[in-house]
Amino acid sequence: ASRKISSDGEFGILSGLSLVFEFEMIGNLGKYLDKLKPTYDDDVIDRCNYLVTNSILFLCAITVAAKQYVGEPLQCWVPAEFKGGWEQYIENYCFVENTYFVTTNEELPSGDADRESREIHYYQWVPFILMLQALLFMIPRTVWKTLNWQTGLNIFALAQAANMTKREGPKRVLKKGDADLESAAPVAHHINFVVNFNRMRASRYSSAVSLIWRVYVTHLYIFCKALNLVNIVAQFVILNHFLGPQYTFWGIGVLNDLLHGREWSQSGHFPRVTFCDINIREIGNINKKTVQCVLMINMFNEKIFLGIWFWLLIVGVLTFLNLIYWSLISFMPGFSRTFIGNNLAFKRIAHTPEELEDFVDRAVSMDGVTVLRLISDNAGEMVASEVISDLWQLYKNDSKRAPSQRYEEDGNMSTAFGM
Repeated sequence: ASRKISSDGEFGILSGLSLVFEFEMIGNLGKYLDKLKPTYDDDVIDRCNYLVTNSILFLCAITVAAKQYVGEPLQCWVPAEFKGGWEQYIENYCFVENTYFVTTNEELPSGDADRESREIHYYQWVPFILMLQALLFMIPRTVWKTLNWQTGLNIFALAQAANMTKREGPKRVLKKGDADLESAAPVAHHINFVVNFNRMRASRYSSAVSLIWRVYVTHLYIFCKALNLVNIVAQFVILNHFLGPQYTFWGIGVLNDLLHGREWSQSGHFPRVTFCDINIREIGNINKKTVQCVLMINMFNEKIFLGIWFWLLIVGVLTFLNLIYWSLISFMPGFSRTFIGNNLAFKRIAHTPEELEDFVDRAVSMDGVTVLRLISDNAGEMVASEVISDLWQLYKNDSKRAPSQRYEEDGNMSTAFGM
């Protein structure tokens, strides 16, 4: 009776520690997620990848780690002669050295090789695999954030300014240093200055090099979207290799088993009951004992990985469609002219087809259109139309100003964005 009371007390302490660990880790997760706030220099599909999916994976990793390393992920039914600390020792040994699965209608395998082929290797590594998956989702975002400003377009600052205009209204006055910058004007001036500056810089180089300065941001953004898709495909490969290669499409195979009543006891997917062999040295002899264990953590693992697999499938399809969409609207000039033309029409600005084509190609450029699309996606069409209207006025006045005056004035406006 005293042993039972002691065990109950230990279980209560472990449960309390598990709760404390979970609350502490959830608090740390909150701080981490606070750093992952959207910066509005991408679109909703990008945020589904690096923000939503990343957060889901980290939360799952913390939950499993709390259950696994503070609670009791595995409990074994040991022979009566093992008393005192032997039970805990055997459970720790079996958790570290792997257990093996045998279906209910099979005999225990007699050979060591057969038993080793049935071993379950993944459950100790689940939190680390989930963490690795979460970190992989940050790679495309890191590439985009690190490299998108190389041509001078400060996309982060442009997006932030556009969103301030959206939140505060069209008459919002942005302040940077001693300059008072009204409405969307600083955004337009910054884009205009960078496009003109890059055109002037590109004129010193070959046509191939000069083209890079005008399409760099667009190609980088498409490349990062392709990286998102490659990452998701890699995630499926990791899961399939980690959880079992018997199904080409692991999630669909497991779901099909569950729908047809083929439980873990027959399929072997995330088995709850396993076996473990342990060698006990007694007076010079080594005796092998086989114990039956309950892997309670696998009940969580099954739901977590099945949910993650189908979430990745949904995000993967959306990412693929998003990549095709952005490729079409970026590399087909007709879509860019339609986008700019619709926004000019919204502001009731008359123009000829020739003026529109020259405006898009010379004054805005492919990268400028990409930035304007991101502003439209995040701050709304009204703010984007305001920026495009200001760009149009700069374009119309461009021929009336000397180049030195143009770069000096636009350069002063662009200091608001850290250039």
